[in-house]
Amino acid sequence: MMKKILTAAIVAAVMSMGVTAQAGIVYSENADGLTAGTDTLNDSTGWSGPAGDYGVVGPGALFTSNHFELTAPDANFNFANWGDGTNRDVLTFSIDLVDTGGGSAADRGVRLAHRRATASAFTDALSDSTPDNTIVHYDYVINTSSAPVLYDDGVTSIAANTRELWIDGVLAFSNAPNGSGQSIGVGIWSRRPDQTFLADNIVIRDTPFFAAAAAVPEPSSLALLGLIGVAGLVRRRRA
Repeated sequence: MMKKILTAAIVAAVMSMGVTAQAGIVYSENADGLTAGTDTLNDSTGWSGPAGDYGVVGPGALFTSNHFELTAPDANFNFANWGDGTNRDVLTFSIDLVDTGGGSAADRGVRLAHRRATASAFTDALSDSTPDNTIVHYDYVINTSSAPVLYDDGVTSIAANTRELWIDGVLAFSNAPNGSGQSIGVGIWSRRPDQTFLADNIVIRDTPFFAAAAAVPEPSSLALLGLIGVAGLVRRRRA
């Protein structure tokens, strides 16, 4: 009887915590299915740019699976197109990046950009203070529509005609994008030609999304952990 009660309580606690679905993914690439040393992003559907700027490398000290090495000696944008020819009002470009150093301290960082449907206009999210040899998660969100849109958490919203940058789950800035028109692609630009970046977990969504920052467990989570601990005590007593 005690076992059934504990099981029911744990199930109820898990259900009460809720799960947020990561909907709207239209493109993703983590390089795990590509061959290290031979493939570039150009081999992955939708990417274009100078061959050799982006290479696949194997597991390392920071990324424990295949990932990309970004070396852009010409500092060119390399835009991704999601392949279906659809221009979008809402776009999220998510990526994990590591700055391995190089470049002058006063002019470093990576630019995450989105290309507009009108001419070659673009807007970007600029980060000059990317820490060296540390995995940083970026969510670059663009809403070019005339109305606010809710994020996937169902609470936070992004205003009309606004771009936002989330770094490790914290909002870094929110302002209006340059130019006009829907988004047709995204890109990465190293601000200095002698900089090298490592990249992984590239995801493009047609919904607003940001990865939640690490937080203290909610009361429901703590209750679940407590129930699991009680279950363990019951087992030990019976043994």
